[in-house]
Amino acid sequence: MLKDKINTLYGNLNYEEISGNQGAVRCFHRVEGADHAYEIVWMLEERPTQEQFMDFAHQLSEIMNLPGNKRQRVVAADTTMLVDLGKFRLGAEVKTYSWFSLINDLFHSDHFCGKVMQDYSAYAALMTERIRTLSGSRRVDYHYIPQQVRSRNGADKGTDWDELVAGSIISSTTTPSLFLVQAPAGYGKTSLSYEIARFVAERHMNDPSEPFPLFIPFAKYRRFGGVRDILRREIEEMKLYGGVNSQALLQLIHDGHAVVILDGFDELMAEMGKATAQASLAAIAEFMQGEARVLLTSRSAYLATRAEVVEMMDTRVAPEAVHVLELVPFDGAQQRQYLEQMGMEQSDVQRALDVIAKPNVHDLCQESVNAEHCSGPSLQR
Repeated sequence: MLKDKINTLYGNLNYEEISGNQGAVRCFHRVEGADHAYEIVWMLEERPTQEQFMDFAHQLSEIMNLPGNKRQRVVAADTTMLVDLGKFRLGAEVKTYSWFSLINDLFHSDHFCGKVMQDYSAYAALMTERIRTLSGSRRVDYHYIPQQVRSRNGADKGTDWDELVAGSIISSTTTPSLFLVQAPAGYGKTSLSYEIARFVAERHMNDPSEPFPLFIPFAKYRRFGGVRDILRREIEEMKLYGGVNSQALLQLIHDGHAVVILDGFDELMAEMGKATAQASLAAIAEFMQGEARVLLTSRSAYLATRAEVVEMMDTRVAPEAVHVLELVPFDGAQQRQYLEQMGMEQSDVQRALDVIAKPNVHDLCQESVNAEHCSGPSLQR
């Protein structure tokens, strides 16, 4: 029921229900340092009535002269019910919500999406500068070359990454899912992570019922005290307010309202060692409850199979919850597009493609020092 969900939601945000009312109108209170916050919420699971409106007005009068911030909300299980509010004399300060838009407002999902867009812009600018340095041309810019993803060791061509995200990673589910995207060095795992984060953010901004992204590069958290520590630091970085806390955000992830994107587990393992990386991965298992969806990238040399993931997470996650995927190497058209993006002349592009097409060149490219030059997206890392 909507009432139960709203009571739980406000409880997770450290609000106390003070109205003592079992009806459609509730008043929630939370202490904010030396200040107080009050939320009067009219919950519509059916058409609004005059009696409910009078209760709403009464609850407002009870706190009107109390010090602190006050917000008035009407939340509807079905937004068509909001149309009937026109017959009541509600003030301009009363805001209307669906269940999803209430969650997004209380947890400031626009901050998460805005942070992703800023991070993406910074990453694209960095890649552009690298391309220009390598090519010697100031006229070239970074553009992501869409890649395919398939099941590990699959023989098929693969699925476009955005179709995979829409159809699996952010689709509704009743069980937790961990998607491991693996590939050798230089195949474009980090670039894919940024694209997925932006894709999820854009879908959420267009449709508030879609989950919002929580994008976490492991490079930021070489040492951390677990999932709640990561969430706390993200909350502090975005300066979220209104009672948002790590436990409440974790519950939101469990409920499927946010998708976690973790990039660069292999870098963590390379720098910190297997034991520390394993402890970090095991801690991440705390995400894996309810309807949680988590995406993790890693080099195949560090983390390749479902069994390895389950073992490194100390069997805290069920094997059937782990989905191992791999990035498909660039085909000829993608290789050409990549080389042209580097600002190469057409004659040089063709010569490079001829070299790549030679027998045994793939074996040479298995070495990490060469892989970025052969498989394609060296600047999609």
